[in-house]
Amino acid sequence: MPGQPLVVFENVRMARPGGNVILDGVTWTLREGETWAITGAMGSGKTTFAEAVLGRLHASEGSIAWPMLEAMREAGLKIE
Repeated sequence: MPGQPLVVFENVRMARPGGNVILDGVTWTLREGETWAITGAMGSGKTTFAEAVLGRLHASEGSIAWPMLEAMREAGLKIE
């Protein structure tokens, strides 16, 4: 059975600050218990993707959500 969603990208478009679009139309869900490997050539967007997963970069279109963190906050846990 798939685990609880940890990170959800819905039709995300993203560019590096002052740069070209790196990610365009990305829809992806990371679930509890899954393991992923992100591969690609230099400059293909791996770091941009990782920074988006960590919440360091924001989508210019679409949305990125962290459902498990939101549920923990709603339960009264302090999450920074």
